[in-house]
Amino acid sequence: MIEKVLNHQIFVETPPVVLDIGASGPVPKVWDEISKYSHCIAFDGDDREFPASGQGIDAWKKYHRFKSLCSADEEGAAEFFLTKFPFCSSTLKPDEKALADWEFAHLFEVEEITSQETTTINKSLEKSSLHYVDWFKTDSQGTDLRLFKSLPEEIRKRILVADFEPGIIDAYCGEDKLHHVLSHMEKEPFWVHSMEIKGSKRILRKNLGGEEEIKKNIIKQQKDSPCWCEISYINDMKSSQLGLRENLLAWVFSSILEQHGFALGIARKGSSSEDPIFGELYEYSLSNLS
Repeated sequence: MIEKVLNHQIFVETPPVVLDIGASGPVPKVWDEISKYSHCIAFDGDDREFPASGQGIDAWKKYHRFKSLCSADEEGAAEFFLTKFPFCSSTLKPDEKALADWEFAHLFEVEEITSQETTTINKSLEKSSLHYVDWFKTDSQGTDLRLFKSLPEEIRKRILVADFEPGIIDAYCGEDKLHHVLSHMEKEPFWVHSMEIKGSKRILRKNLGGEEEIKKNIIKQQKDSPCWCEISYINDMKSSQLGLRENLLAWVFSSILEQHGFALGIARKGSSSEDPIFGELYEYSLSNLS
């Protein structure tokens, strides 16, 4: 059924657009069902873990890669802190003092400071001949919220899914943290559909005696404490400005995210439209619920 919806004429004319900021590593599995119908705009300044062609990239209808850093400001240049662990690299300086008490502090050790070109989401959309975003995903290591807020309101409020990965502890100097995201998103037309707390251990290897292998086993057995969060929002779909395309795509996104109750509501609301497909979507969602 999802494939049938994505083959609708409306998506031939205006395909789904996924924005992936911090695109290092494998393409998220949740996008498997939509990638061949969609455009992906991907950013990552640290290409040590950037997927090569054939590793998920070829699965997209069109893939727009920007090696420049994504910035909430104007195009230009910015310092980029390349860390020991590539997924911790950021335009923000790691907060060494605050991180010193945590077992994973070594991952944030800065190996090199480079100057890299920056671009904005708006400029990347222009260069890709696109003017909208349907799924916003960012793991920018400290600047997620400011990037989201940098979008014009008319684009932001039409986003159907927004994924953030903000910090809970102080890991970077001047970062956007979880409480900032929660506070701002209360003002936006979205609801939290999932939240997963991630963490590390509050223990220092140097405080332990014994052999290295014994230290590793002791640390491994310790409890993780919250350090960052993966939080995802879905548009509440209450705006009258959201039409047939947005309702169909919101149904698809809700379904692949296993939010079948919300998908059912979208299908029922759409059943009053002239497109008979919503009746099929309603039955599909109902069957998933039961």
